[in-house]
Amino acid sequence: MPFEPTPEQDQILDHDSRRHGVILAGPGTEKSATVVAYIERLASENAPPRIRLLTFTRAATAELAQKVSERPSIVHHRAE
Repeated sequence: MPFEPTPEQDQILDHDSRRHGVILAGPGTEKSATVVAYIERLASENAPPRIRLLTFTRAATAELAQKVSERPSIVHHRAE
């Protein structure tokens, strides 16, 4: 099923990438889908910014990493 953002999610997708941001919402609110869509938008820019994501648990980190890795349009590099 394609991701169809809500008005609140559209605000996140339009967020200025030069500023820090926080997505805080309950379970089942499509946080991961929103973050992946935002990363896809940033990755399509001429000079994509470096991105760091912070989650509250290792399980959430693993889930988000899996979802990002499933999107071939996103190129990600590990920080060294």
